[in-house]
Amino acid sequence: MPDSAPTHAHPQSQAIPASLLTPIWAALTLTFLCSASGVITSGIYYITKQTYGFTSTANYALALLQGVTYIVGALAAGPILRYVLRRWNVSPRSILFALMLIMAGLAAIPWLAIHMLATAPSAISGTPSGTPLDIIASSPPAWPIWLLIALYSPLTGALWPMVEAYVSGGKSGRRLRSTIGWWNVTWSSALVGMSLSIAPLIEAHGSLAILLAGGLHLISIFVLFAFARQPAPHVTHAIHATHFAVNSHKSHEQSAHERTIAADLALALRTRAQSLLVTFRLLLPTSYVVSTALVPFLPSQMARIGIEPAHFTIVGSVWLFGRVIGFLTLQQWQGWHNRWWPTILSPILLLVGLALSVFAHVPLIGQDITDSASAHVQTAAGSLLVAGLFCHGLAMSTIYTGAIYYAMDTSEAQVDSGGTHEALIGVGYTIGPLCGLLAASIAHLTTRDSLFEPTLMSLVGAIALIMAGITARRVARIAHSTPT
Repeated sequence: MPDSAPTHAHPQSQAIPASLLTPIWAALTLTFLCSASGVITSGIYYITKQTYGFTSTANYALALLQGVTYIVGALAAGPILRYVLRRWNVSPRSILFALMLIMAGLAAIPWLAIHMLATAPSAISGTPSGTPLDIIASSPPAWPIWLLIALYSPLTGALWPMVEAYVSGGKSGRRLRSTIGWWNVTWSSALVGMSLSIAPLIEAHGSLAILLAGGLHLISIFVLFAFARQPAPHVTHAIHATHFAVNSHKSHEQSAHERTIAADLALALRTRAQSLLVTFRLLLPTSYVVSTALVPFLPSQMARIGIEPAHFTIVGSVWLFGRVIGFLTLQQWQGWHNRWWPTILSPILLLVGLALSVFAHVPLIGQDITDSASAHVQTAAGSLLVAGLFCHGLAMSTIYTGAIYYAMDTSEAQVDSGGTHEALIGVGYTIGPLCGLLAASIAHLTTRDSLFEPTLMSLVGAIALIMAGITARRVARIAHSTPT
């Protein structure tokens, strides 16, 4: 669990009433349940492909809708929360209660649509009267999915900034890093479990998988009873450092010169933290652009290498495991804090992971994957793919950890800061699908479907390279402007 070692704290943190402190187990449990319901967002494209017959272009269009609405929800979270609190005087916890109920209800849309069409008159459903339920379920209409994403995605964008405020409230410094570390491990582990356990149900009963995922929101309601009415007041590490340096119990022994030096150091550390925040916020949407383009590419790449379809889910989840391991490492070892090297290492890992994943099949060019003689080459190609996905997961964990920590550490407005963080993820969710739609358009206009994946990976690779270059220039310019 998060580090509970005593630390010198700002008076504000010492005066926080017990009623404002949400138990960390409650925040992490809610996070796990809501993240496990990610089949409605991250897993929806497998359902639309298997059950609804979506093409790649339709899936990228759905992803674009999800990205845009996610940005809207994330950016609106803070202003809407303040308006509701001022207008109706309800607590943030009450708003979370309402969100859980609404999101659970929305998850029932596809399942209800199938059952309503099975019993509706043919003039309404457009199907012959008495059409068996299993026939409709095997080829359901697509409109419930579009409606679900249009309504559910903005609520997801609004949910996480509020959860992040509860997670980070009342914490700073090492304790904040440790808590955020466990929070990252929690939500990323939930996604791994979801992706592996729900896969058989997705293939056979997509709408039921969505319904059950929505049920996790109902379970979350019971966890909310352990939440405080509102997040604990925020304490930035820079305020903490300044207070400790200038007003500690030893301050009477310090000369005015020493106190000035201590205050200047605290200000310099705050400046560095803000610079690191900006740099990680450049990398955050870039990482999600790469991820949203890479994941749909994996099934065809695994087929080229000769991986059995039954193993697609396991191999495709390697990057999720890599992300969990990265999060756990950064939680246990905090030597990354206030250092510039993670902003250099993470884009390198991102580019290496993308290159290895995209070109993993190259050793097999000209080889017959059904020939046992090429088995060792096939193994090498599979190893390259696994290594690339693992690098991708490590890059994602490093970038995400830096972005969320410095956002919570340097900002006084927790929900707004979390909203900006989530909105930047939404930018990645949006640009990635846009690249997919552009690649699909080029392939369609040239009537060469084989151009789709090379075009998509070229676009994404170019974006990643440009952002890596911008990051490198930024780090080179300001890395030495503040003390180590």
